Amino acid sequence: MNEMKFVVYGVEVHSPVILPVSISSKGISSQVLRLQTHHSNKKKKVFKYKTPVAEIHGRITQLYTNIPFSSSRTLIERYWKINIEGLFSFVWGNASENMIIEYENELDLEKLSFWLLHTIVPIYLMLKQSSLLLHASVVEVNGKALLFVAPSFGGKSTLADFFIREGHSLLSDDKVRLEHMDENYFVYPSYPYRRPYREFEMLGKHTKYFSDRPLALGSIYFLNYVEPKDDCSIESILGLHKFEILKNAYLYEPVSMSKIEMGYLMHLVKNSKVYQINMPKDLTRLSEVYDMILEHTRSDREFLL
Repeated sequence: MNEMKFVVYGVEVHSPVILPVSISSKGISSQVLRLQTHHSNKKKKVFKYKTPVAEIHGRITQLYTNIPFSSSRTLIERYWKINIEGLFSFVWGNASENMIIEYENELDLEKLSFWLLHTIVPIYLMLKQSSLLLHASVVEVNGKALLFVAPSFGGKSTLADFFIREGHSLLSDDKVRLEHMDENYFVYPSYPYRRPYREFEMLGKHTKYFSDRPLALGSIYFLNYVEPKDDCSIESILGLHKFEILKNAYLYEPVSMSKIEMGYLMHLVKNSKVYQINMPKDLTRLSEVYDMILEHTRSDREFLL
């Protein structure tokens, strides 16, 4: 039987079906996830506890589990299920490397690729509580990872796309996994697709400029749109404002943040550099923003180490 293997977010994924994506299997991984596909049947595992429904990418989604959410997420006997209305469900247990994909009709491989890579693997990692997961676009500058954070439609992917067109490598378009190792944070790449303009259930454009190895974290830039004719500027963010920005970027939905995750967040606040870049809302001025960020990194001695 043919099997597809690839690495995303530091997870080595084994798929029994060939997905219509181009992703390397040579990336550095710290864990394995083995997919299985099953037609739905009447003998489904019953999950007593569930989160409120949420609309994600135009579809109703819901998270289920067999143990109250108030208990530790990492209990060996805990199982999880995420249902994507009209498409499929993803089911896995904490004690296993396996994830079952249940579907009723024909398996849509394009949509499966999107949901698995863009949403399910990050949530899978978040529920394990072993990593930091952020909503961010990430590019490589001088061998380090530069993170762009902002509210939805705040310009993260647009700015990252400009950097890629200037020859920088992409690490992630939308979500990123960070690990603290050797007194530094390292950023694991996601997959080599980018969406400078959002479309539901589409991975976007494939890019050949992609880093398939983790890079040390350089700086985090919070994108703040200003009027089209205003000046572009960069300022340091400290204290409570820094905490609020990183908390808003932290991936912990659809469940509430745990004490473990709060500890991760506080450590990141203390051990990272966060800046606000006031970015004119004018696509013709992206080159100014790009030049200012590069000059800012050159002036930061720690960034160049």
